[in-house]
Amino acid sequence: AFAIHRSRSRSVKAYTKKFYPLVARLGWEQALARYADVQDASDFYQRFEKFLDQPIGAQMKIIEQLRP
Repeated sequence: AFAIHRSRSRSVKAYTKKFYPLVARLGWEQALARYADVQDASDFYQRFEKFLDQPIGAQMKIIEQLRP
């Protein structure tokens, strides 16, 4: 959900259509960086850790912002 939220579309359906082809072409680390608009996988996980440090209510708000 965090990676999808960071994507341009924020669409769950677009995740499978856009992310997996990127993995096939670039490998999972570069695909993750490109899809989630971060510098690299390490940057993504640093941001994810900060996200997890937030209260659960703030974390759950990203779910509301996702599109089908």
